[in-house]
Amino acid sequence: LWTNDAQIFVRGEGGFGGERGPSDRLAPPERAPDRTVERAVREDQALLYRLSGDWNPLHADPAFAK
Repeated sequence: LWTNDAQIFVRGEGGFGGERGPSDRLAPPERAPDRTVERAVREDQALLYRLSGDWNPLHADPAFAK
C-alpha cells in the first residue's frame, strides 16, 4: 500500500494571497554543462501513456492538442 498526493499549480491563476515576493531563482552558470543526455522518444509514447488510465485526448490526438 502507498499514499499518493498530487497538486496542480496553474501559472497566473493566483489564489495564493499576499504579495508575490522576490524570485529566488539563480542564474545558470556561464559554462558548458557537466553532462548532457539525449533520449529518443518513441512515436507511440503518447498512446502508451494511455495505459496509465488517462484517456484525455490531449496526450494522443495532435489535432486536439493544438
